[in-house]
Amino acid sequence: MKEMGKLEDTRAKFPYEDILYLEHPEPKNHKRQPKEMRAGQFSPFAALTGYGEQVKETERYTSGQIFLDEERKDILDQTISMLKEKSSKIVITYFSKDEKKQGGEYLEKQGTLKKIDRYRKEIIFTDNTRIKIDSIVNINVNKL
Repeated sequence: MKEMGKLEDTRAKFPYEDILYLEHPEPKNHKRQPKEMRAGQFSPFAALTGYGEQVKETERYTSGQIFLDEERKDILDQTISMLKEKSSKIVITYFSKDEKKQGGEYLEKQGTLKKIDRYRKEIIFTDNTRIKIDSIVNINVNKL
């Protein structure tokens, strides 16, 4: 009698015992998808759209701007004054502010001088690149 009670308890714990060992039904209207294709439906998805890009942006390093002393500013001003428009090939090292976060990076621009815009305080190259004079830290001049 005790054994019969155990069997009834087991059936109570597994109410679907009658279908437990049946074969999995095959689809009637279409072919079964290959295993390689089925794996794709379990791939992770981006629950937070844009989160990965935000983390990368936070990790991106920016430099602080170096502020020149008065002596170095005077040397740069003299160099700019000596430049002959449309006849000088120059290399300028300047600070470019980052658009998304504090700081920026130092870039180097090489090219031929087109114009010095004293009103806007910019140096303009023949390819129309504009660099603010206040952001320049070094100028190398090569005559053509």
